[in-house]
Amino acid sequence: MAIFQQGYLTDDEKLAGLRGGASFRSMEESTDVQYARLFQPRIVIIGAGAAGLAAAEHLMENDFTNIVILEAQGRIGGRVWSQKIGQGHVEMGAQFIHGKNILYDVAEQNKLIKNLTPHKKKDVDPLSEHGSGGEFLVEGGIEVTPIMKAIFNDTYEAISTIFQHCKTGKANSVTDDEKQNVGRWMKQQFELYLAEQKNDSDDVKLFRHSILGWMMRVHRTDNACQSLYDLPVSEFAQYAANLECIPLEVPMLHILKLTLARAPINKVRLNKAVQQIRFTGQSSCPIEITCQDGDVVEADHCIVTASLGFLKHNIETFFQPQLSHQKVQAVKDAGFGTVNKIVLRFRQAFWEEAYGREVDGFQLLFSDMDDTESRLLDRPWHRAILGFDVCKTLPNTLVGWVCGQQAQEMETLTDDEVAEQCQTVLQTFLRATVVPRPVQVLRANWFHNQYVRGSYSYAAKDQAKNVRTIAEPCWYYPSAAGGLGQQVPGLLFAGEATHPTLFSTVPGAVESGQPRDNRKSSSSSASSSSLDSWEGSSLHSEAELEDVVAALSSGGRTAVDETASRQGQLTENEEVYTAIQENREHVGIGE
Repeated sequence: MAIFQQGYLTDDEKLAGLRGGASFRSMEESTDVQYARLFQPRIVIIGAGAAGLAAAEHLMENDFTNIVILEAQGRIGGRVWSQKIGQGHVEMGAQFIHGKNILYDVAEQNKLIKNLTPHKKKDVDPLSEHGSGGEFLVEGGIEVTPIMKAIFNDTYEAISTIFQHCKTGKANSVTDDEKQNVGRWMKQQFELYLAEQKNDSDDVKLFRHSILGWMMRVHRTDNACQSLYDLPVSEFAQYAANLECIPLEVPMLHILKLTLARAPINKVRLNKAVQQIRFTGQSSCPIEITCQDGDVVEADHCIVTASLGFLKHNIETFFQPQLSHQKVQAVKDAGFGTVNKIVLRFRQAFWEEAYGREVDGFQLLFSDMDDTESRLLDRPWHRAILGFDVCKTLPNTLVGWVCGQQAQEMETLTDDEVAEQCQTVLQTFLRATVVPRPVQVLRANWFHNQYVRGSYSYAAKDQAKNVRTIAEPCWYYPSAAGGLGQQVPGLLFAGEATHPTLFSTVPGAVESGQPRDNRKSSSSSASSSSLDSWEGSSLHSEAELEDVVAALSSGGRTAVDETASRQGQLTENEEVYTAIQENREHVGIGE
């Protein structure tokens, strides 16, 4: 297929130089970047999500223009999926900026910071003072008395302190147990706390356990894990989870486009799923990429930005020859789980009439004497729902959160079944309010998406070591350029799961793909009027990325340099973006 330009530089082109007017003679004393303008290796990027587009932008800015991005799905963005519905939108995937970072900086530079709304601490009800995103409700619609509010606050603060010890590493220092995990630590410390509450009745104990159960679901959702017993304290303490989660009133996609305003989306081929990547080792065609439609793409280098979930499901067949045992095992052992949102649209916001004031949502305290090691596998999926938040960007809409195996089970149900069960749950907690049937249900179904297979990574056992192993380039072969014999990597990896601290986040995906200095120049030049690009992937560390760029500068097969001007690219990008980013409204239940 003619994805790549064919041919080599003519003598006239060599003498004339490339775009900068440098002569062939001057190339003898050129820098690596100037040298790269002469030698254009064929680079294929798998995936047009945040990581893939960041890598493409960085390569283009270093004058590697012979690039194609193969995206299996019919849209750009990957796990960033801002779905437009009427005059509003809803985030089906990533929706938070985690702390102050490149995305936050870009929003501030473009005067969009006023649209960022941090989680609020409400003064209306003590049960809502914890930035939880809504009113706390007790199963059965039990009226919350002043005494229960006091018990809630005391229990909440005690459990928060226990979790904080995990984040700061104090749990490890206390136990000196390398096998200590968050779930076990929580159970031990919570039992000690309960032992101090000598006057508790059985009902109060059950109430405290329901608070613990909700907080366990919060951290399961934050980490996309099935159980907190899957999270080693040693790894959990390394994750930068203390950063404030800042929701957006503008689409995450909008911020992402501004952040990567120069990503070459005209290089993207949508609906181009890859079946296998094969290393031939031949100088004329080191890499062969076979697509599911039968097309074969030849490349000198391939950057894989597929999700860790996809790699877990395909690691033994996607690469030929199979990758090293160490890399395969690292992919299998690294943490990656499923978190799903359940978007419920109603004809009217019944909660506003019921409360007579603004409500941020409902957090559900199920009456379970929950063992913290339980994975809730013996319970209906809806008892794993964390709560329902009021969507601020789409009228009359609640967004529920569920994670783990229950999220995967939910994906197998019909919209009608999900609507009915969510209505029942809400009615159980809101006994004094008539909860209507949702008129529409939207779901992303991340686990059953064969190209994603989950939501995001988490800090499993030996995560730091596994991240390094997964991100390390492989399939090295001698460079054909100038007879230097330099070894260059044929296969490289990128994505949020390769970031050592900001894994599971959009900023982590961006930072995995662009060196810090490059990010500064990119973000400072982005503007609201140049919404023609996206985010992309790259390598595990900044130093590693620069090493590979230098290696690519001296490696690979030559190709005719592209002649389109930068301005022409931008115009084409705008047209492509408009065509492929138009969102379609979901149909109602049963339609």
